[in-house]
Amino acid sequence: TKEYFIQTKIFRKTGNVESGSSSSVKFTIGDNNSMKIENDVQISNPVIWTPETPELYLIKTIITDSKEKVIDEFITETGFTNLDIRNNQIFQSGKQFTLNGINYYEDQPKFASALDYKVTENDLKNIKTLGFNAVRVPGKISHPYIVNICNRLGLYLFQEIPFNETSEYYLEDDKYIRLNLGLLSELIERDKSSPCILAW
Repeated sequence: TKEYFIQTKIFRKTGNVESGSSSSVKFTIGDNNSMKIENDVQISNPVIWTPETPELYLIKTIITDSKEKVIDEFITETGFTNLDIRNNQIFQSGKQFTLNGINYYEDQPKFASALDYKVTENDLKNIKTLGFNAVRVPGKISHPYIVNICNRLGLYLFQEIPFNETSEYYLEDDKYIRLNLGLLSELIERDKSSPCILAW
């Protein structure tokens, strides 16, 4: 059979409680084809991700066949934020919010820029304990470890676009510009579901 069903379910990560699900959408597709299908999911009263309550959700999109056998499953981790900027002030869920940030360098004594997850996690836990609620990795794109840990711990992240020290010579090269626009596109695609990203 070429008949399949797709459904999306959202689970609160704490306790793995289902928070919402779409209706199951039937579709047919032939070999070596692709198609776009939308699943609409409504969640009532989601827990808003903040540095104080870094609540995460799992979005599971499941494809089954006509016998309800799971063909494929795709899981995305995300969170819901409620940020607003008015008169150069940041508001979080309607309340004025003060950023207290610090630079974090991806450089460890034993591993240099090849980060160890546990060491990075301990560093960011210490940063959070010291009262900071935001970090920035100067001069480079943050490693996925840092994005993941910031999501879990409740630290906002300024995702760097690392072209501030690039020579004008390179910025006049169309090929260089195209390659780097591709890099930025991949970066945004990679991190677009991360609630910790405050700015690019």
